Amino acid sequence: MEMRNSSRQLNSIDSALFADGLHETVKEKEYLPFFLTQLRQQIFARIYGSDISFAVFLGRPPRVSKRFCYTSMPLDIEEDIYSLVGESLDQELAHLDRNGWNTLGQIRKSAVIRWTMITSMIREDALEALLGRNLTNVPQRIGELQAKIDHAWKDLPPFLTIPTRDLWLKGRSCHEVDTLHQIRLLYLNTTFLIEWAASRHGLQDTGALFVNASELLSWVIEALVRREQLSEIGLISLAWRVASCALPAAGAIAWYLLQPSSRVGFNLDSSSRRRSIENLSVLIAHMGILHDPGDGNYQLFCHAKNALQSAMDTILSPPDPAQPENSLDMLSSAALSPDWIFSDYLGLGVDSWIGLPDRGSFMRMDDNMPY
Repeated sequence: MEMRNSSRQLNSIDSALFADGLHETVKEKEYLPFFLTQLRQQIFARIYGSDISFAVFLGRPPRVSKRFCYTSMPLDIEEDIYSLVGESLDQELAHLDRNGWNTLGQIRKSAVIRWTMITSMIREDALEALLGRNLTNVPQRIGELQAKIDHAWKDLPPFLTIPTRDLWLKGRSCHEVDTLHQIRLLYLNTTFLIEWAASRHGLQDTGALFVNASELLSWVIEALVRREQLSEIGLISLAWRVASCALPAAGAIAWYLLQPSSRVGFNLDSSSRRRSIENLSVLIAHMGILHDPGDGNYQLFCHAKNALQSAMDTILSPPDPAQPENSLDMLSSAALSPDWIFSDYLGLGVDSWIGLPDRGSFMRMDDNMPY
């Protein structure tokens, strides 16, 4: 019942967005107060980002599409600036660059909202490449998506794309850790989705999907093992990061490890294989801290843990020299499906856990989720 209520909440939020006209450009915008313009843009960005994330997770078309919306980006400013007017407001806006990012090097929550919207527009196109029918010029589409996410990442301010080793430095606030982790996570998740779309259409570069999956899984595991450095909000959203990012990546890695090299098209060196097994083991070991029997995501993690444990048993078992390698038999014994990216690969269906908090407030959606 709780999961169905969450699904209905998401439907209601999407419907309210269209009913209130938040998807449209505002007529006579120059007469609207600054705070109202920014509030409209921020609410739309949050709802749109959440809808795309759930669409990817559930393997369904998005309810809110950029093709029918006016996607205006909220500015990278603190919410207390919304109430300013006149010269005070102008002084604050002077600290923004031409793209709307702050030039003070401040790591703000608004950066996640903006980056979520940027990556969501790319993920929507990648989702179309995965789910669409009668697609044309697929190689060109995939190439353009790869170029878009690479350009978007390079176009971010340098203080938001710091080296991974610098994220966990002592003295960095929990808020900054959460923000920087989510920004890189969205980038890695988007590149993984694009590579998966390429793989589905037979366009994958040799080993590219495995590399992307490994980076994505490693990044989520960093947050798992260093969770004491996350804020309370970061801890709440950790289960969603694992469900929406780590599990699909882990499924991809396990699938690769179960295949003979002749089938995957590249030789997996012993170092990469060892790191992959280590990361899968760490993920399995930590999955118990993410749920309790009464949680809405309990069934999801139980199914995922059983599937990954079964895969690991097969991966770590020495091959039988009397039996020829057969990847399909190996895959079946590991209880994994090639469509690991969607929640249906665990047999949960579209009404499975989708991670929405049991609250319907527009403004509090991002307080519990990384979009």
